[in-house]
Amino acid sequence: MTDAVDDVEFLARSENRVAVLDSLREGPATRAALQDRLGIDRVTLGRILASFEDREWVGTDGERYATTFLGDLVADRFGGFRSFVATARDLRALVGTVPLAELGFPVDRLADATVTTAGEGDPYAPVRQFMECVRDSDSLSGYDTTTIAPIYVDEIREEILGGMTTEIVYRPPVIDQIVSDYREAVAGAVESGHLTLWVAEDLPCGLAIFDDRVGIGAYDDETGMLEVFVESDDPAIREWATESFATVRESATSLSAWLDGPL
Repeated sequence: MTDAVDDVEFLARSENRVAVLDSLREGPATRAALQDRLGIDRVTLGRILASFEDREWVGTDGERYATTFLGDLVADRFGGFRSFVATARDLRALVGTVPLAELGFPVDRLADATVTTAGEGDPYAPVRQFMECVRDSDSLSGYDTTTIAPIYVDEIREEILGGMTTEIVYRPPVIDQIVSDYREAVAGAVESGHLTLWVAEDLPCGLAIFDDRVGIGAYDDETGMLEVFVESDDPAIREWATESFATVRESATSLSAWLDGPL
């Protein structure tokens, strides 16, 4: 009987083995059907099926092959692990930009999160995903270290003036820029009661609490661009986000106090 680590290495080192196990997890199949479906040559496929039978991951009735209960378990857990590793790889962009050790939830709760990262061909992918969340929500609260990308300023303003309840804590340079560039629009949104702004000197990252999910954003220090946007509907993460926002807001300065008067 092989060691568990040997079995993991045996499966992980071959894309063909993973493909065969995943395919049989979906339903029984003949050897010919597997060849056609996966494009694996006859000899290689025969070796894979024989090794799976030795490990009791797969059985056959003489014609069709199917995963056993043990094979189903291995396929499910291995698939989950692959998904977790893929998410962890995407979350590398948070390292050094978000104080992960200070988050009030285990980082592994982000295993099922949706991660959108900026790339050379699509630098606005994270902010575009943020805007998708905005469009799907009737409320937005949180804190942010920078303002929204200029190409989305008009749309975010329309969302707020259209009735979205928005509560945001910004750093002083961001507030100063917003008030300077969009004073009339901000004044109208504040007067309508849909927008409330605060000012805080230190903020750990970007945090957005929507109706049904939480977003965590990290920015490029040099360009200020949103580099990664992580979304999760995990209850533990939402609980942390709500408490974190309340704590930051409590120690922040209101917009009117910061400006020493109304807009």
